[in-house]
Amino acid sequence: MKTRATERRAFIEGVLLLALLFFTVLGAFQKQRWDSDIFWALRSGEWIVSHLEVPAADPFSSTFGGRPWIDFTWGFQVLAHFFYNYLGGWTGLFILQSLVTAATFLVVYANVRILSEGAGPGRGLFVMALLYVVFLGSGDRFFIRPHIFSYLFISTWFLVYTLYEERGRKRILYLLPALEVLWVNIHSSFILGVFIAGAYALGRALDNMRRGGPGKVLDGLGPYVAAAAALPAAALINPYGIELVIFPFVHQSPDNADALRHIAEWSAFPLKQLLFLYPLPLNYFAFKLLFYLTLASLALNFARLRTRDLLLAAAAFYMAVTHVRFIAQYAFFAAPVIASNMGRFLDGRAAARRRTEIGSAVAAAALLAFFVIDLLWLKDGSDFGLGVKPEKYPVGTVAFIKERRLRGKIFNEYIYGGYLAFETWPHVKPFIDGRTPTVYSPYFFWTTRLADDEGRWRRLVGEHGVEMALVKLDGALCARLRDDAGWKAVSFDDTAALFVRDVEKFRSVIEEWGIERLNPCRDEASYRLPDDADELEAMRREAARHAARSAGVAARPARLLGLVETAIGGSRIEEAIRSLESALKVVDSAEIRFDLGMALLKAGRREAAAAAFREVLRRDSDFKDAYLRLGLIEHERDEHERALDYLDRYLELAADDAVHEAYLARGLSCFTLSRYRCAVEAFKRAAFTTDDPGEMANIYYRTANSLLELRRDREAADYYRRALAVSPDYEAVLRELALRLRELGRTGAARMVAALLAAPGAPPGPPL
Repeated sequence: MKTRATERRAFIEGVLLLALLFFTVLGAFQKQRWDSDIFWALRSGEWIVSHLEVPAADPFSSTFGGRPWIDFTWGFQVLAHFFYNYLGGWTGLFILQSLVTAATFLVVYANVRILSEGAGPGRGLFVMALLYVVFLGSGDRFFIRPHIFSYLFISTWFLVYTLYEERGRKRILYLLPALEVLWVNIHSSFILGVFIAGAYALGRALDNMRRGGPGKVLDGLGPYVAAAAALPAAALINPYGIELVIFPFVHQSPDNADALRHIAEWSAFPLKQLLFLYPLPLNYFAFKLLFYLTLASLALNFARLRTRDLLLAAAAFYMAVTHVRFIAQYAFFAAPVIASNMGRFLDGRAAARRRTEIGSAVAAAALLAFFVIDLLWLKDGSDFGLGVKPEKYPVGTVAFIKERRLRGKIFNEYIYGGYLAFETWPHVKPFIDGRTPTVYSPYFFWTTRLADDEGRWRRLVGEHGVEMALVKLDGALCARLRDDAGWKAVSFDDTAALFVRDVEKFRSVIEEWGIERLNPCRDEASYRLPDDADELEAMRREAARHAARSAGVAARPARLLGLVETAIGGSRIEEAIRSLESALKVVDSAEIRFDLGMALLKAGRREAAAAAFREVLRRDSDFKDAYLRLGLIEHERDEHERALDYLDRYLELAADDAVHEAYLARGLSCFTLSRYRCAVEAFKRAAFTTDDPGEMANIYYRTANSLLELRRDREAADYYRRALAVSPDYEAVLRELALRLRELGRTGAARMVAALLAAPGAPPGPPL
């Protein structure tokens, strides 16, 4: 019979579950910005569908084309191809990811709810708190790649065994071989299905022996052994046979170790972090939390511990600390282990159940609040949406290759290969892509990482006949090619620059689009422009040509155009504002908004500039120069309290790199607010950091005035003397000051100033 308390618990549990599903779908509604494998996967899926076979050799790269390739994720590629082609491109991929992630958490929910029945009627909050921690630990790995299916399969495996053991579904184990066939053709993590089945079988045998002796080993063991034996056989049902089955072990072989350690997701987890529960990064924090929850649940249920839980938890932990990409996977192993052991421990313990329910309620509420805060205030809003984030991929440069129909062998950075394969194959094939080391050898990958050396670069060019290069803007190779007379930059966007060899084949594109005056490789946050007006105008024409071509595709050309127009000033300043606004329509970054603020300032639109700088801080709360500009604006508006708030934050962030304008404005605001000690400190620093003699004399004079207000007349005299030494024009200023001091009754100070005037050539004292 349902009670009001039961109905209330069910309602809260339902709300929390719906909220979780909302966040899983929202996680899929994000632009592609950190992984390039989906691009070559889409191209491969298209190839498989058009040829009605899986590739036995690489059809995509210019360097390893024709070499053997075991395409171990071919099933995912076909799925992705169909969703992309027939459900609206990136909308289709959003639907696919949403379905898989939502299904995964629904399966985990169903499993954990059964396993935790011993926690009593209040277990719903415990279940949801656990799921929220699992989401926290795995959310950053839910992007459109085949590994997301591994989380679904792992969770389904655990649910199948739970239904077999807890609900008496005797035939349900027959599902596993059929599911294994699907898994093996979607992702190489299929081996985990075999491992889980083996852990259940071995764990059952050991538990039988532990509880009943050798004679009881076989009790109920048959179905477990049958499932464990059937799965390896089922895994052989794939286009590559035994080669794909052993692939996970080959991939992790010592021969590939060097290549893997240079790929971030294959790096090791620093074990010492387990000693600290620091909340960032979030997935590390959740991993540590789940690890300690697993240990606690195993310890609490030690008397009724199942061996398989130890095997599963230990194996998942080993994988997670060996390679950080498996931290998310650990969450899906830990959840059923924690739920099962906590459920068995809480069974019949009313007081412990109540404490667990209260703690779970607090944890679930806190995590839900965090997810909402993260969504509304912490996340970068520009990440949401569908499609490609242009500042992460060479959208503009690759579009240039396609528009100009450039042909030839191209060198590309590792991270750009997948995007190239998707956009330009078969006309321009990638040099290397994310299929390292499954296609490209570790040695080859190593040679590409050394390409920024001149001699090694020439060797790569000679060995592979490289005619074009797609390189990162901030890389050493970009700067080197920029200075190489044999190469010419012809296009750039927000992440990459395209160079071609200065040969007859590319003569027309060089003449039309060659970049001579702009430096596409330099970080525009510190972009330095010449003072020569003719050179600036030539740069403007060059930037305008590239900005017009890449309008709406890349922001950087329009941004550089805006910077050049700002430097020219005059009638160009309004054009600069339009150029920067155009750049913002493509990439709404703090840096471009700051440039817009500076252009608005130069145009005399102070209020609009202040609004732009505030928008900068909304996007990056540590953008120090925005604090400086806002501080100077507030100082000019005589809003000195606000000015000091901004300037103090700037000085904190800039530390020893702070500019003298900040110290000077801070000193003036402090003086106006009668905070003379603050003024003295700021003026001294302003004087030390300026090279302008006229300004230095003025700062010395203001320092002396501040000291005079503090009744530190001797120190004030020294700084008046410094002002006179730098600029004798201050003699008249000091005479007027002496008269004012007498009128105010400050006769001692007046005599001190008069004495200085009597001996104006006296040298200043040591720094105070």
